[in-house]
Amino acid sequence: MHGIVETVSATKSLGAIIRNQIRLDIATQRIGIFGKSRMQTVELLEAGFAAAQQLGYSIRHEWLDGNGGGVCEFGGTKWIFVDLAQNPNEQLDQVVEAIRNDSDWERLDLATELRSLVRRRKAA
Repeated sequence: MHGIVETVSATKSLGAIIRNQIRLDIATQRIGIFGKSRMQTVELLEAGFAAAQQLGYSIRHEWLDGNGGGVCEFGGTKWIFVDLAQNPNEQLDQVVEAIRNDSDWERLDLATELRSLVRRRKAA
């Protein structure tokens, strides 16, 4: 009987460890213990889309197989093509670069974090 109790206790302890690991994984994703918070990145990306639209860009989300999107102009409309195969950080970099290269970006009322990203020069 003693061995059964130990096995049950060990199983309960293992279950608790697994539940705690799952909670840690979820917390890590939400608060960004290992880098930028994913939620913050997505919020900055949404703010970047809004800023780009204020600058007259139309945003188009396309699956470009990870090759990256880009900025172009046709039909009198400025476009940002966002590659859905890229992660939110890569998409944010692309949108920030488009904003940075627009001469009118400084007139926008950007969130402090987004303004800071736009002001930074991209490393070579």
